[in-house]
Amino acid sequence: MNIAFSLNRRDRERVAVDVFIACRVPAVPIRARLCDISRSGCRIRFADRAPECGSSVSVDLGTGSPVFGEIVWQTGYEAGVRFRGGLSSAQAVHLGLESPPPVEERIAAAPVAPSHGLLSHWMRRISSRFAGRGDG
Repeated sequence: MNIAFSLNRRDRERVAVDVFIACRVPAVPIRARLCDISRSGCRIRFADRAPECGSSVSVDLGTGSPVFGEIVWQTGYEAGVRFRGGLSSAQAVHLGLESPPPVEERIAAAPVAPSHGLLSHWMRRISSRFAGRGDG
């Protein structure tokens, strides 16, 4: 397969970004620049030569938990990462890849008229017993 074809083949649309991220390849902490991202993967530019294909990657995208993946292509300083299992919906929303789910509107309950039931009866009886007492 030629490299141009594999670079442009996408399962999902990628969004261009330009932010520094922290990642581990395979366990060594590395700062890198995130170039683009989708729910299924991302493109990362490393300061040094990109890691080899097949390397495990842990990427901190600021979503609360790292995203794990594998380097599937590399050329020069850049590498493509395929996320294992993809991003969750919450992570995709946090990163702006998806819109949040619509908020369910709740209809407020009609106000309930005060009851003159048993509780009101006892509250009147108790308050009348204390009303006749002085404070001192």
